[in-house]
Amino acid sequence: MESQSHNNVNPDVRFDNLELIDVPRMVRTFNNKWFIQTLTNVNDSAILMCLVKGEPDWHRHDDHDEFIYVMRGKLFLEYETHTIELRKQQAISIPKGVMHRTKAPKKTILLRIEPKGNKTTCGDENWIDPIIHGVHYTYPFGVSLNTTIEDLQKFEGISVRSLNICHSVNVRTIKELLEFLKDKRNNFALVRNCGKMSDKELVDLGEKYRNYPFSEEV
Repeated sequence: MESQSHNNVNPDVRFDNLELIDVPRMVRTFNNKWFIQTLTNVNDSAILMCLVKGEPDWHRHDDHDEFIYVMRGKLFLEYETHTIELRKQQAISIPKGVMHRTKAPKKTILLRIEPKGNKTTCGDENWIDPIIHGVHYTYPFGVSLNTTIEDLQKFEGISVRSLNICHSVNVRTIKELLEFLKDKRNNFALVRNCGKMSDKELVDLGEKYRNYPFSEEV
């Protein structure tokens, strides 16, 4: 995930009681890939609007439940035993104490309800710290050198164009992607129809998995 700035988190209440909240207008003001805005407070709860892409680390809420409603896009909610896919206008309540993480392959708008001033536990740290202070990668369960680019498209949300670019140079697994990028003679940017966005997407993907501790392949 990209490094984020403190400017991407706004805990200040944006709207007072009886003040009109124009949700579509708020969405249009979100220009970052990741942003949280407290819209208003209702009794002891905070109503937050979130723009997310990527995934934070595994975390839990020790003292409260959390409600998530997908307004736009798609969200994967991962538990330790299974994953739930939430599409537009679908919602879920996450019980306190349950380890989980969310993943949005593309920009997704969420409405979140939780207690005001909540704290989230990830080991001994607040989960947002590694996102704010630097690059922090998390990885899909069961990934290996033999994981296909098609699977990576599902996990990481890479574009169809990037998938086709990989196929055009016979890159079909993570192993082949890393080998392609390791060879200084190779360059995705020189592949026909690649473009700057696909080149960056594939180079970033290679950088993410370059130091991943893969086990011995079977």
